Amino acid sequence: TQRIRSLEKEISSTLFLRSRKGMRLTSEGEALHRYCLGVLELEGLTLSQLSSKRDSRIKIVGPSSIMNARVIPACIEVVKKFSHLSLDFEISDRPQLIQHLKLGSSQFAVLPVEDVPNEMQSKVLKPEKFVLVGAPGMKTRKLGEILAAEKIIDFDEEDQTSLRYLKRYSLLDKWGGQRIFANGNEAIIQLFKAGIGIGTLTLEVASPHLESGELILLNQKMLLEDSMALVWYARPQMPDYFKELIRAIK
Repeated sequence: TQRIRSLEKEISSTLFLRSRKGMRLTSEGEALHRYCLGVLELEGLTLSQLSSKRDSRIKIVGPSSIMNARVIPACIEVVKKFSHLSLDFEISDRPQLIQHLKLGSSQFAVLPVEDVPNEMQSKVLKPEKFVLVGAPGMKTRKLGEILAAEKIIDFDEEDQTSLRYLKRYSLLDKWGGQRIFANGNEAIIQLFKAGIGIGTLTLEVASPHLESGELILLNQKMLLEDSMALVWYARPQMPDYFKELIRAIK
């Protein structure tokens, strides 16, 4: 009774008419009652939709090499297991992929370990292994001569992978300093094969082209390893398909 009277005082309306026979709703009370019933119905509908297995959609964003070689193949098996799950993939070699999570446009991101924010959860993946490659016609030339004469091909100006590779093996001072850009592995590989320039590819991406003889290793089997992580916001209640994606992506 006290709570009802407190509510009546707060909204400056009488909700019940009181008599010896009991209490009955006023017109204002009936309006509030209809509203409460609507809220309960909406609550039930919302909870039903949230717990439903229909229309579960997840988006994963990450660099092209690891997405194509590992993430997408791993996710295919998860989709087969959870038929209601819809997966979207955004392949991007741009920096700051973490913004996709912060803006809510994706639920997972694959990014360098050092870029993982403290407020997010993560799983360290197998490292990306980069090799330095070029056209078969460069096989008889010395590496120092190649670096001095050939352009480096990267995704864009912000892509520092090839330069980090050269620095790792004390080769940066031998490079002539020219770079060109192609925003995609397929385009870069075509340029490498044509002898237009040199650069780095992940070992997973490069392997079939090395085996076919279309590309060669320019620095023997020296690798640059990049530690990558799968990143997501913590969830108090994690759906089974969410757990399975985390388990499957390695």
